[in-house]
Amino acid sequence: MDVLGITPERVSALEVTPATVSGQNFWNRVRVSLNSSSAPEISRGWCFTIPGTEVLDHTATRVDESTLAIVVPEGLPVGSHDLIITSPSGETDALENALTVVANDGNDGGAAGAMAGGAGGTAGTGVSTPGVAGTAGEGLAAGGIAGNGADAVAGASSASGGAALGGTGAGGDPVAPGGAAGVAGAGDTAGAGVSGAAGTSTSGAAGTGGAAGTGGAAGTGVAGAAGTGVAGNQSQLGGSGGTAGSLGVITFQPATVIGALMDTRAFEDDPTVTADLLELVFNTDRDSVSSGDDNLWVSTRATPSDRWGPPHPIDELNSGSQDTTAGIEGDGLTIWFASTRPGGVGQYDLYASTRADRTSAWTVPTAVTELNTRDQEVAPQVTQSGLLMVVEFDDRAGGAGGHDLYQTRRTTVNDPWGLPEPIPGVNTSANEYAGRFVLGGLVIVFASDRNPTNGQDVFYAERATLDDPFSIAQPLGGVNTANDDFDPWPSEDLSHIVFASDRDGNAEIYEAWR
Repeated sequence: MDVLGITPERVSALEVTPATVSGQNFWNRVRVSLNSSSAPEISRGWCFTIPGTEVLDHTATRVDESTLAIVVPEGLPVGSHDLIITSPSGETDALENALTVVANDGNDGGAAGAMAGGAGGTAGTGVSTPGVAGTAGEGLAAGGIAGNGADAVAGASSASGGAALGGTGAGGDPVAPGGAAGVAGAGDTAGAGVSGAAGTSTSGAAGTGGAAGTGGAAGTGVAGAAGTGVAGNQSQLGGSGGTAGSLGVITFQPATVIGALMDTRAFEDDPTVTADLLELVFNTDRDSVSSGDDNLWVSTRATPSDRWGPPHPIDELNSGSQDTTAGIEGDGLTIWFASTRPGGVGQYDLYASTRADRTSAWTVPTAVTELNTRDQEVAPQVTQSGLLMVVEFDDRAGGAGGHDLYQTRRTTVNDPWGLPEPIPGVNTSANEYAGRFVLGGLVIVFASDRNPTNGQDVFYAERATLDDPFSIAQPLGGVNTANDDFDPWPSEDLSHIVFASDRDGNAEIYEAWR
C-alpha cells in the first residue's frame, strides 16, 4: 500500500504484520515496516491512530530508516483494529485489521508477544515462560548445532520463551554426521542453561530468561541465544511472573534551544507537549518581568519536523496571579496546571480546563478540589489513559523531605482523584521535581538536585507494574550539563523530550530526539 505524497523510491510501501496483543492492561510495541532502504528526512514526525479508540495521533518511533515502532496502549478493546499511519507530510495510510487484541488468559508472562515480524522471525507463542513474552527472533532461536546445515532451521520451542524462526527444523540428533552449522529443530531444543536467554530489546531487555527446554541435550558448537527483537507482553519491562528488566542507558541526541520561545529578558520553563508534538505550552514571566508573575504561553507547528512558531499567551487560562507548571493531555483537549489565583485553599492549587477541539478556547478553569490542600501542589501530569497523575508537593506530611513526587489514581476519567501517595522508590531527602509518567506509567522521568555538585539534573526510573516500586533512578543521557537542567517532558515512547535549562545563563526551553 503506497504512502500518499511520498515518492516510491523513498518509501515504496507501508505495511504491518498482524500482531496479537495479549493482556489488555499492558503496553506493547509493534513494528511497522516502511520497506525503504534509506529515508532520513522522514525519520521523524510519524504518528498513528487506532480508529474507534482514544488512540489519536500518537507518536511512532523510528527504529531504523525503514522501520517504525508504535506503542499500543492499555485498555484497547478486545478484537481486531485498523491502524492509520500518518506521514510527516500529513498523508495517511489505513492498514485493515493490523492489530488483534485478545483477553489475557492468565499466563505468567506467556501469551503472544506484540512484536510484529522482527527481521528474520515472527512473534513467539510464549508458552507461559516467566519473564519472557514471545521475543521476536532475528538470529538463532535456541539449541546447539543441528545436522545438514541449511536443512536445520529453528522450530517453535517452549524452551526459547516463545521465540521461533522460520519453519520446522530437521529434528533428530543435535549433531548429525557431517552437519554444518544449523539450529536444533522442534523436538530437540537446547538443554539446561542454553535456551531461553532474553533477546536484546529495542527498548530494553525482556525480563528474566525462559526455563530450560525438556528435549534433547544441547548440541555442540554454537549455543543458540535468542535473537534480537522487541519484548512482548508486559512491555519491555519483563513479563508478569518475571523480574523487571532494564531500559538500559537512555541517551538523547544533543539538545538544541527552541529559539522561537526565547526571551532573554525573562525565563521560560515547564514545557508540556501534545502527543502529536505539534502544540507546546510553557511558563514564562515575560509579560510581567517586574512583578514576577508566571503566565502560560503556547506555540504550535505544522509537523514535528517544522520549527516552532511564535508563542502567545493563553488569555483564558492566565489570571494575573501565578499560573504555572501545566500538563497538557495527549489529545490537547484537557490541561492541568497550578495557580495562586484568588479562591484557592493553599499556596499553589491545581486547576483543570478543557476545550472542544484544538482550535477552540479553553473553558474557565475549575479547581481540582479533591487534591488541593493548604500546602503547595504543582506540576500535575496525567498519563494518556487519564487515570494516573503525578503531582509535586512541597514538604507534605509523609514525604521524604523538600519537594516530593506523589501519584494519584482514579477509576474512570469522570471520577475524582484518589488520595495521593508518595511514589515508591523515587523520593529522597533532596528535592524531586516535575515528574512525568511514560510507557503506560512504567517509567518516570523527573528532575532532582540529589547531586549537590551539579544543580538540578534529569533522571529516569522504571518499574515492572504500576504497583511496584521504581528502580534506582539513573541520569538521562544527553540532557544534563553542569548547570540546572529541569522540567522534563518526554514523549510517551521516549523518542522526544523538551526540558528547561539555564546552561546558557538564562532559563530557556530545549528539545532533543533519540
